[in-house]
Amino acid sequence: MENSVVIVNQSVGYLTIDVCNSLAKHYNDVTLISGKIGPSVRQLDSKIKIESIISYDKSNIAKRIYTWVKGTWQLYKIIKKKYPDADILFFTNPPTSYLTMLKLKNRFSIVEYDVYPDALKNIKCPAFIIKKWTRWNQKLFREANGIVALSNGMKKILTKYVEPDKVQVIPLWPSSSIVEKIQPEENLFITENNLQEKFIVMYSGNIGYTHNVESIIQLAEAMKDYNNIAFLIIGEGGKKDKIIKMANEKGLNNCHFHDFLPAAKLKYSLSAANIGIVTLTEETAAVSVPSKSFNLLSYGVPILNIAPNGSELGNVISKYGCGASFSDKQLDLMKSFLIKCSEDKQYYLDLCNATFEANLNFTVDNADKYINILN
Repeated sequence: MENSVVIVNQSVGYLTIDVCNSLAKHYNDVTLISGKIGPSVRQLDSKIKIESIISYDKSNIAKRIYTWVKGTWQLYKIIKKKYPDADILFFTNPPTSYLTMLKLKNRFSIVEYDVYPDALKNIKCPAFIIKKWTRWNQKLFREANGIVALSNGMKKILTKYVEPDKVQVIPLWPSSSIVEKIQPEENLFITENNLQEKFIVMYSGNIGYTHNVESIIQLAEAMKDYNNIAFLIIGEGGKKDKIIKMANEKGLNNCHFHDFLPAAKLKYSLSAANIGIVTLTEETAAVSVPSKSFNLLSYGVPILNIAPNGSELGNVISKYGCGASFSDKQLDLMKSFLIKCSEDKQYYLDLCNATFEANLNFTVDNADKYINILN
């Protein structure tokens, strides 16, 4: 076994927990530096030590930057004082975390959840910061032991900083390795929300300012005369009140809203869905495959991907035939797709079978590939 590894992620979810647990098989000492560890169906291995930094606060831009900077300073001091000889695996949360290697001498690797400084261009970041960060990337990516990209589109972006051979694509995976599919007649979530006998089209996730959730309301309006089809929107975020108001003003009885479910109850909502909606913006489509996509695949739920042409998720759907992709302007085509899914049983069954097949390529076993980045 190796000696020691430190994993850095300011906001930990199931993906980081799975990676930590996998690395615990190979290292004598495993430490996680984090500001918050979210609930997960899989628990952190008891041998893993935890070092605390400030939690990530994304309520506004000022608080984001403050918690990024303070968290980076805190983790720098922890590594320098306690773990000067450990291998370090940086998740890019905070995005400035790996910049500590400009001063530290550890062997390190980077997991790119978001590519910076590229993401800063959306908030009109000063050019001199973009330029300086670009030079830091070129230096540090060359020195890194390995770099993980979550998609081929993300790898393509990273190759402007480092040679392609340095970047390994490791796809995401669902939050649960055990699928507990609950039949509609036994699903209390369906009963409690009066969705019996409905063909359920579900969006579950953040309803934030960067998410194109308005297109779901537009689609629901276009299908308001199809009484057998219901749109279920689960989640929280800055746009939630706006889209509820949109639905009310349009008199959409086919739209239902629900708060986030705890991790232990996701099996009820995922089992209820007949189609799962994933929305992507122009900025994220080429590089991002949201983790919710893999939860949908694991439950055999075909995906309606609303995104610009050429999206990374669209490529996955096209490869495996597990759904359909449309731009947000193609409401008529989305409508036709949903009608066919709800009425053509064989077509829908074929989509579900293709979804289960696709899922075999996106399992928790992908967490075991992270040891190759560190070695």
